[in-house]
Amino acid sequence: MRFCCYFVSTEPERNAHGRKGLAGKRMFDKYYLKLTLITFLTVLLTVGIIIYIAYHIAGSFGASLELSDAVYESVTRVLNADGYVMRHETVLYASHAQTGSVTPAVQDGTRLGIYDKAADIYDNTMPDVQARIREIDEQIALLEDSQSEKVSVVNTSGLESAIFNNVQDIRLMVENRSYGDATTMRSTLLVNILKRDILKGTMTDHNDQLTALKEEKRMLTNQLGACLETVYAPVSGYFYADTDGYESLFSADGIDTMSYESFMELTRNDPGESMRSTVSVGKIVTDYRWYLSCPVSKKEAAELVDGQTYAVTFPYNGNKVINMKLYSVIPALPGDGAILVFVTGTIPENFDYTRMQPVQIGTVEYSGFRVPVSAVRVIDGYEGVYILDQVTVQFRRIHIVYEGDGYYICTGGEPEEDAKYSWIQMNDVIITEGINLYVGKVITGKDM
Repeated sequence: MRFCCYFVSTEPERNAHGRKGLAGKRMFDKYYLKLTLITFLTVLLTVGIIIYIAYHIAGSFGASLELSDAVYESVTRVLNADGYVMRHETVLYASHAQTGSVTPAVQDGTRLGIYDKAADIYDNTMPDVQARIREIDEQIALLEDSQSEKVSVVNTSGLESAIFNNVQDIRLMVENRSYGDATTMRSTLLVNILKRDILKGTMTDHNDQLTALKEEKRMLTNQLGACLETVYAPVSGYFYADTDGYESLFSADGIDTMSYESFMELTRNDPGESMRSTVSVGKIVTDYRWYLSCPVSKKEAAELVDGQTYAVTFPYNGNKVINMKLYSVIPALPGDGAILVFVTGTIPENFDYTRMQPVQIGTVEYSGFRVPVSAVRVIDGYEGVYILDQVTVQFRRIHIVYEGDGYYICTGGEPEEDAKYSWIQMNDVIITEGINLYVGKVITGKDM
């Protein structure tokens, strides 16, 4: 019996299966990528829909109305300008002393009669000692005045505020290295503290305090050396120790003949050196009236009326407000400029008459309804605001007369027959904030 063996090769079959497997794998990869892409796009679309829905849901919750009553308010337009102080001034000089330390006999603003003592001139120049002597003179004058009047305990909140501001000002001046200004403010601070103590009644032993101050002044005066000369007032008026060299330039003597061009020329000039070789000890202001000249445009000047009184704020003087009459308006011929000249007889206490300083002039007063800028709409060509009439949104016309910082001052008008929209009226409930508003919309609880 024979046995026969046959060997059959399987290699072609394996190759065929391999090719089929590779092709299937490629088909699987394409299918997987396609499925992944579809899944990614689906997730992205779903997230976008969720964000869109959430946005509108949040918007519906944030759709609450903000309301305010239409009530009248008045505001004043402020004109910012540079003000130049002009006064009738006579500079006081020593008759023969060419150097030395000046010690005023009175404090600034004191009225002197003719031949009254104005200042002493001493041999040694010691600014710190002189400044302290001035402080002592102010405190002595205050104590002597308080002795002649019956002082009771009063509300000193204004002085407490002034003392706090003095301390803050001194700190800022020192930080800015304005040591001269800080020394001057120190004197004001000490006087205000003394005033507060007197008014509160905590300082009752004035005689001992006066004696101590006078003794301190005597000792300090001795440090200045020999008295070289005593200067007396040649005319009567108000004494001021400081001079700036502009007394002859910005004199009020020529205020009635001044032109726009001549005034502007003054602002460009530097104070000339005095031909006098002797010491200047201060000046006498011979008239209680003083003037403030402000260069502005003709358009700005047109808002003011000759002879009318305006409130002028002096930021350089702690925002002190002085009522000043418009004395004259001097226009440029030709040109777009003008000079506003104000006058006052008020002499404020502790006022800094720096020759040029910024001022704020209250010009025109506007009255009307105060409306936020965000509340104003334009409907059918009319400017106005939405109001809430019981539970219904209505539209009211307005006339804007003044624009402030984020608000308008608006007025209404005369009633008109067959008018599409009425004018705003007192106590209308203005919708200052809100979305999806329209005339006739009924406001429900969810809108509030």
